[in-house]
Amino acid sequence: MGSFGTGVDANVVAALIGYRPVHPLLPNLQSLSIAQPDKFTMDSIPHIQPFLGPCIKRITIDAWAIVPTSIREGLLVAVGRLCPNLRCLEILGSVLDPYPSVFRNHELQDAVCRSRHLKYVEFPEVFDSPRAIESLGSLPLLKQCSKMKLPMDSAEFNAALEGRFVSLETLSLSSTWGRAAQSLTLLQRPFTALDILTEPGASLLQGNFAQFTRVLTIHPCLSSLAALTLSEGRSDTVGNGPPGSMAELLRPLFALRRLASVDLTFGLLTQLDNSWIVDAAEAWPQLESLRMKPASDNATPNITLAGLFPLLQHCPNLFEIGLAIVAEPFDPALLTPGVRNLWVNYPVFESKSPITEPGAVFRCLVHMFPNIEDVDVHTGVDEEGSGAWEKFLREIRDTDWTRFEYYGRKIRNLKLSGSPSIPVAVHENVVAALTAYRPMHLLLPNLQALATWGSDRFVVNSIPYISFFLGVGMRELDLGPHPTPSSTRSILLSVGRLCSNLRRLHFRYTDLTQLETFDPPSLKEMQDVVCHLHHLEYLEVPGLFNSLRATECLGALPSLKECTHGTIKLPTLSTSGFHAAFEGRFKSLQKISFTSPSWWGAAKFLTLLQRPFAYLEIVTEPHELRQRDLTPFTRALTNHPCVSSLTTLILSDRHVDTTAGPPPPMADLLRPLFAFRKITFLHLTFGHLTELDDPWIADAAVAWPQLEQLRLTPAFQNATPNITLAGLLPLLQYCPKLFEIGFPIDAEPFDPALLTPGVRNLLISELDFEPMSPITAPGAVFRCLVQMFPNLKYVCTEDNSGEWRWSEAWDKVRWLLEESTL
Repeated sequence: MGSFGTGVDANVVAALIGYRPVHPLLPNLQSLSIAQPDKFTMDSIPHIQPFLGPCIKRITIDAWAIVPTSIREGLLVAVGRLCPNLRCLEILGSVLDPYPSVFRNHELQDAVCRSRHLKYVEFPEVFDSPRAIESLGSLPLLKQCSKMKLPMDSAEFNAALEGRFVSLETLSLSSTWGRAAQSLTLLQRPFTALDILTEPGASLLQGNFAQFTRVLTIHPCLSSLAALTLSEGRSDTVGNGPPGSMAELLRPLFALRRLASVDLTFGLLTQLDNSWIVDAAEAWPQLESLRMKPASDNATPNITLAGLFPLLQHCPNLFEIGLAIVAEPFDPALLTPGVRNLWVNYPVFESKSPITEPGAVFRCLVHMFPNIEDVDVHTGVDEEGSGAWEKFLREIRDTDWTRFEYYGRKIRNLKLSGSPSIPVAVHENVVAALTAYRPMHLLLPNLQALATWGSDRFVVNSIPYISFFLGVGMRELDLGPHPTPSSTRSILLSVGRLCSNLRRLHFRYTDLTQLETFDPPSLKEMQDVVCHLHHLEYLEVPGLFNSLRATECLGALPSLKECTHGTIKLPTLSTSGFHAAFEGRFKSLQKISFTSPSWWGAAKFLTLLQRPFAYLEIVTEPHELRQRDLTPFTRALTNHPCVSSLTTLILSDRHVDTTAGPPPPMADLLRPLFAFRKITFLHLTFGHLTELDDPWIADAAVAWPQLEQLRLTPAFQNATPNITLAGLLPLLQYCPKLFEIGFPIDAEPFDPALLTPGVRNLLISELDFEPMSPITAPGAVFRCLVQMFPNLKYVCTEDNSGEWRWSEAWDKVRWLLEESTL
């Protein structure tokens, strides 16, 4: 167990203290994290010492400012005494107080510095005295220490810094610009990252910042610095310096040629203009992130949208932009052909960025950043409803129709969604109004795919006008679920009339019984519409083809390759009826899903469809069936051409067995399926699947070496399963591609010696055991599971009744898995 999570009751922790005579309770614990303290965590902190030991490498404590002072002191002293090999120490402030309280207790500071292997320390503003900084600087391996607090000039501080921090790579200071310059002078190290936060009163324009940049340009980090973060704690106003003064103050930073990340927060950043961006882009060719935030300047920015061109040309690795701009559109002809940025998805513009023509600005942005997905405008206010939102509403003008036609030809895919994650919705009145525009031609003539998802009011109310988007160019429709049978019929009739070249049709219902509300003439009308789509390749309209005539008509479609989700519903037919209807039909079919009143009917249907299917799904309807019906079905299946091509097989029968006398063993009934050697996905749902045992699983593993997913769902959940935990071992040995398992087991632990050395499954991270899986020794089961599946993170045994007697034991297994992955 590599980590220890929070959430353990304080009484448990306190009780365990007595167990520790001379060694830690968890001797191999390497990481300890106390995050977002609640009652359990706060009460446990005084008793945390039993978990500390020489193996601890990382300690993280959040909301330090609300931890009582006496507890802080005891904990830090214990860390210094018991964790000599600590590598990383993170002490974080609370939400309300970003910095922990300042400690001047030498014992606390020495406690941290006693861990001589420390490489990373985040303890803002705690090391604030010459003695403390001298101790911290003596750590031989320290690479990063955040926000050392340096007061005004002090000879003692100079002595504390000089010759220290020999391994430091990231210098992070809270200081004045003058003290920061002196620190750099004393610390001649090739830093890769520099983070300076000045205190209130450290004016940028009083000369000290110029001193800081002058030192920076002659420092060893000149050729190594990759990340630069500079922030001033006070905000100068425009009157504090002449125009252009900010550009001159920052110009020495251009000497840092290897910068990949630049983050600046100053009050006068709005003075920077396009020419400064040009120089910055040429100076920092490796730039990946550029963020410049005006601290509190209310002036209008001077950088325009066109001013970003040099970043596209000279900074090919740039993926993050955040700054204040004047969002004025530009002539796209100004862009150098072929020069654009494909990495920036979410540019961030500060709230000081004015915009007057959002449509034109949008076009400019997509010219520069073709993969842009959103624009984030930082307002600095988080309250709901306080953001600046623009709403545009006016009468439609004649010129709008020309624009609609121009942009309409560029649209290939359209989705009307009610998802709350998509903030844009088209009001149904807009769709209704645009419908009237279509006299002779389409508004979106090149539209190829249309999807309507969700039950949002806008989507539902727009359905009557969906025909507005349909045309001969349409290739794919994904429609539903729809609330009313009338809308289902209306859309299907429009599809038949307007979408003669349709390739894929998905149609989902709010309720699968919707079709039962149609009278026979209406149902026939809808069936005929689909049967006249001669280019159709994929069809999903559950239960629509429920008669001999309709299925015969469907089978005549020459290009139909996939007919899924129970689109075909077989009636009860005589042998002659089957033969006449289906012989020679479905010539291109590769994937088929249908419901049948009996396994005999399914067998007869497959006999007449001699096609090398890759996918087969059969569901039997509610009916009194006998298990022995499976025998002729499996016999017909093993003699079918798909025996050498089938990769996915789904069989479902949830009916009560009414056989007089004992039924045939389920293992024998399903054994013929072993002939399908190319199976990768198998899902069986039968009433007596709990009869299957370990020998059956062993035979299945040998028979299906390419198996990837195996699900066995008992229709009745009142019998104890016969497959044991050890029964899974053959699946590890013979099915190396298996990544999903779902069936009930008897979770009885086994001797680890049964495992073949080196044989395990690294693909499975979650197991789905049905609710009837008994378990008595969760700890031993956990050990067996992680030996078989080293990457296992979760075991699902969901039961909605809330009365499952093994739920507590399986909860223990899940807890152990969670703890083992920390």
